[in-house]
Amino acid sequence: MYCIFTGKVGIYKSKDLDEDGRKKPGSPMHFVAELKPYEIIGELSVLHGTPRTATAIALEETEVIVLEKAVYDNVMKVKLA
Repeated sequence: MYCIFTGKVGIYKSKDLDEDGRKKPGSPMHFVAELKPYEIIGELSVLHGTPRTATAIALEETEVIVLEKAVYDNVMKVKLA
């Protein structure tokens, strides 16, 4: 899972998927959304353990913070006082 720190990221999807829900090679990509700082990418794969459903491409110089599943799981175990 990634949190955009600076920059912009374009989200693209394909309508031409294989039986596993993955993009078929060579199929066209369609612009879906533009994400900006403090927005999250890849949360569905981390939270549900499913394959990614879209492609993220930096639209300009971009920095992200990586939050791996193990770290996310540990953070969620902490009880807030």
